[in-house]
Amino acid sequence: MKKILLLTPSKTSTAREKAELFASNVAECLGPNFSVEFSGISDLFFELSQNKIAIYDVNKKFDLRDFDLVVMRHISGMAAEAHAIAAYCDFFNIRYTDEYLNRLLPDNKMSTQFALWVGGIKKWPHSFYGELNEMKRRFIEFGDRAILKDNEGSKGRLNFLVRSPEEIQKIHDDNPGINFILQEFIPNEGDLRILVFGGEAAMAINRKSNTKSHLNNTSQGGSAKILSLDSVSKDILEISKKAAEIIKLQVAGVDVMIDSRSGEIYLLEVNNAPQVSSGSFVDMKTKKYADFLSRECDHYKKETIFSAFETVKFLEVVNQKPLGDIEVIAKIDTGAFSGVIHADNICEKNGILSFNLAGDKQMHFETQDYLTRKVKNTHGGSKTRYLVKFKILIEGREFEALFGLDDRSKMKFKMLIGRAFLIKNNILVDSRRKINLDEEWKLMGEKQ
Repeated sequence: MKKILLLTPSKTSTAREKAELFASNVAECLGPNFSVEFSGISDLFFELSQNKIAIYDVNKKFDLRDFDLVVMRHISGMAAEAHAIAAYCDFFNIRYTDEYLNRLLPDNKMSTQFALWVGGIKKWPHSFYGELNEMKRRFIEFGDRAILKDNEGSKGRLNFLVRSPEEIQKIHDDNPGINFILQEFIPNEGDLRILVFGGEAAMAINRKSNTKSHLNNTSQGGSAKILSLDSVSKDILEISKKAAEIIKLQVAGVDVMIDSRSGEIYLLEVNNAPQVSSGSFVDMKTKKYADFLSRECDHYKKETIFSAFETVKFLEVVNQKPLGDIEVIAKIDTGAFSGVIHADNICEKNGILSFNLAGDKQMHFETQDYLTRKVKNTHGGSKTRYLVKFKILIEGREFEALFGLDDRSKMKFKMLIGRAFLIKNNILVDSRRKINLDEEWKLMGEKQ
């Protein structure tokens, strides 16, 4: 039986009754092979931590993953929730409508976290968002204190250290219309604001509270000093640049905190409009911003044209050793969204993925830097596919991209390149351009 979930804002009892009736009528039209459920978006609860992501209905006790299709008919002021739902469905390969929702700008804390988690950045404090009573019920999971902050707040405004469910209720009552995130408190000795301009880390600012407040923001009385980028952990700089890239921000302020107990790195926020013309160190920020604008004026994104088949040279598995001279002929498959590369002996254990690239035992790799995704096969079943980032060379141009690993030993082409790669890298496909595959395979010592 196929299961469909209809989601609407439906905040009033009248709106809920209409939505329930509509769901019932749709179910009647579809017949006995379909199950149709209704939920109000405001009934959903959103949870995110380093190793977990979930969206579930508090009252009906189902997760969005329980459905084959999720339908958001209209979002009516709930763009943040809709964007997070779209990211969640994309990650778990759940069909949803309408797909324009995954292109919304994640201009809020919660859906930004979901978009980045799905994109591979999972270093977030444990966070809750959504139905108030569920938030209060689960407060105890954070111990004796937690951070409650406005989902769309800035400059430390409406950011509270709370110690009980009763405090959560009072703050909610005092601020009608504000949607709050509840987040675990991270003991710290300050935080870092990394300014990312044009994909590069431009400045690092260390901020510390000057008062008994938990806030390090300079706009809330905190002190600040500039750090040299060389003195900042490479991991922090890389995660900041990657965060800006995933949510397509050319100008970003990435806030990072280090747990003073464990030394673990946490992302706090990614701001799409960081203070440049105001706040601290305006002269330095203005200079870095001007340098970025100058680079943008000089930048010309070269358009590349591929034929329907291309010879691909593998340079390295990113963050691993160089690969040497491995070449394959890839099919440019515009009918596929993502790309895939032949590998065998694919095994995941204790957070480590191992595989033989191109089926070659000499090309055995182990990595912790990978993603997983559910994919459907031609028979309608689903399986887990592992995605790893590779550096490759095509037509004399280097690329970095995620490719799925799959055993393609019985396939003619050991590699497929899909639309996501083509779109991201501004590549056109000219089907009139032809290559002699027989000659290519002969040169590479392979048989057609």
